[in-house]
Amino acid sequence: MNILYVGDNRDRPNWGCRGTSIALYQLLSEKFTISNKITGDQIARTVNVGKLFPEFSNKLNVDWKRPKPILSNLVILEDKLARKLGKSRDVIEPNLKTSVKDFLKYKNVKSQIESIYQWIEACDAMVVNGEGDMIFTSPPRRKLLFLLTVMEIANSLKKPIFYVNAMISDCPISGRNQDTTEQAVEILEKCQLVGLRDPVSFELVESFSRQISARFIPDALFTWQRYFLESELPKNGDFIIPYPEIDEYFGKLDFSQPFICIGGTSLAPKRFDKAIPAYTHLVESLKKLGKTLILVQACTGDEFLQEVSRKTNVPFVPINVSILMAGAILSNANLFVSGRYHPSIFASLGGTPCIFLGSNSHKMRSLQDVLEYKEPHEFSAFPTERECEEITELAFSLIAEGAERRQIIKNLAAKRAEEAKAVVHLISPSPMQATF
Repeated sequence: MNILYVGDNRDRPNWGCRGTSIALYQLLSEKFTISNKITGDQIARTVNVGKLFPEFSNKLNVDWKRPKPILSNLVILEDKLARKLGKSRDVIEPNLKTSVKDFLKYKNVKSQIESIYQWIEACDAMVVNGEGDMIFTSPPRRKLLFLLTVMEIANSLKKPIFYVNAMISDCPISGRNQDTTEQAVEILEKCQLVGLRDPVSFELVESFSRQISARFIPDALFTWQRYFLESELPKNGDFIIPYPEIDEYFGKLDFSQPFICIGGTSLAPKRFDKAIPAYTHLVESLKKLGKTLILVQACTGDEFLQEVSRKTNVPFVPINVSILMAGAILSNANLFVSGRYHPSIFASLGGTPCIFLGSNSHKMRSLQDVLEYKEPHEFSAFPTERECEEITELAFSLIAEGAERRQIIKNLAAKRAEEAKAVVHLISPSPMQATF
């Protein structure tokens, strides 16, 4: 069976995108042929089209699957004229029906759209790597709108759809975008499987509709535990410095002694003015533990940690290290403090205990349920001075539990790894005849 894999985000610098995308790809490859991939960069790349005549495609009785050359030329002319007059826009819009209509309208004149449509036509099934994209923000995320658009087109072509490895969440800042939610639910009801990576997402989906074929399936990244059970780091951290080798990175990292990693959070990019002083104070507080501290940039949004590194004289791991090296660092740490979801899984694969900070969704709270933390707690994304003290006290107690706690975390991660493998056994669609 030929799979179109949508959302292979390994071309994004984010550690979580790279790790979980590759892990899911590897799982799927064990059973299926992945004929084509729609990557994160392809999804992010806007496709500007003309919108001078809103009812252009309705007024002309056009079979857009096989348009006559003259009509294709009219579409191109409209697009060019719109660009000159400043009337162009992205083909992906908040209204799903409009996005689908224009996607089809321009599929023979925009190469990016044409390739994607042909891949959908050619596949036996579409597997969408949902990750953390289905957050119902206001305004809605373009990536989510793109995914819903191609899923609706696949459904129109009678292609089975599997939306997996996913979180679904309201937005803690703007609340729930009801229009986007309703459109997403309509599409999810058409999926043969909606695989949710945490129980909170599963409960939320069940509250939306009982018509959605939802299952709790742990994140594909758990299956990477095999890489980190026996992983070792070079004592001299200079050996992990990635290309291009920046002078200020040399002579800073030392893995010969026990160390604590500190990562960012998905809320930090919105408020660097709050993040830098908050994390500076957090680092200064954690220095009381007498351990080596290392700041890790797991996402482009965590670039503020470079400034924290300079202010605190604490070494910094840049985002562009190899993904397995990133996992090895986190899984060998004594402790990881972060508001990042997949990096916390990386840490857990090697038994590293985590302290969880706030994020742009319920993910850090729900991950503690997945990891079966007995007393789950989420600190602020911008910890106060008092919270920094509480984090330091908690860090001391977690590290003190030593090898026993690490083994408990490793065992739980191994259990989740086996459960995550189930996703491939739930993808077995029957071919259907296209009617589009």
